[in-house]
Amino acid sequence: MLTFCGHRPDARGIFCSRGGVTVSLYPEQTCLLCDLPWKNNRVRYDGSLALDYAPRMLELGTAKLTLEPDGVVTLSGAQESLRIETGLRPREETIAFDALDCVLYAACASGLCAYSLAKRREVFRHPTPGPCGAPLLFEQLHPDGDILPCVGASNGAGCYIALNRATGALLWRAQILGEPAGGAAHWNGYLFLTLRGAPCQALCLEARSGDLVWWNRGEREALGGVIAQDAYYLCGTDGRWMRFSLADGERIA
Repeated sequence: MLTFCGHRPDARGIFCSRGGVTVSLYPEQTCLLCDLPWKNNRVRYDGSLALDYAPRMLELGTAKLTLEPDGVVTLSGAQESLRIETGLRPREETIAFDALDCVLYAACASGLCAYSLAKRREVFRHPTPGPCGAPLLFEQLHPDGDILPCVGASNGAGCYIALNRATGALLWRAQILGEPAGGAAHWNGYLFLTLRGAPCQALCLEARSGDLVWWNRGEREALGGVIAQDAYYLCGTDGRWMRFSLADGERIA
């Protein structure tokens, strides 16, 4: 099983009740670098295998955050309901939410967009040459102790990009030569992606640079991947799972 948290608990801030965590699987206080559901990370700490793709909707503890096709954000189930007209035109992709800064990230027809629910305005819009993929929130932890919050997504033109989460500035662009199936997963400083195709492909990128760590071909077409039980699992279109080593990408029987 994966260990839950090996990071500094005081890293920039602590997710607590205001982050919406009421699930017993998560500790009462969780550090910034942990891969939690609202960050759109495909990590299963209980070892279960499920994709759980819900377009434009996130479960935040007892609350549900939804981005409607017309750009309206609704928050239901919390102590106070919320309805904001953002003006975004989201694609049919999953969304991500920065619980500390209250910023929503969404794939739009014109690129990757960040919208502040607290300030009720668009923070940035990063154009992509093709349809933007599902956003993923992660952090770069540098050797000197600096932490840089990032957001990643595919750019619709065979690349995966990482942006500064606050400004939208491009940090790196990696050639992946394919279209991801669903959202990426982040764990322990690495990004894991499943590329569409028959057969599919699994690959791992270094989160600080976008450098390719490993690549391997699957046995058949896949719907997406999750990290569980110390391996990267790809869910085939036939419902069967393919398993890859997190360290080197070798297929595990």
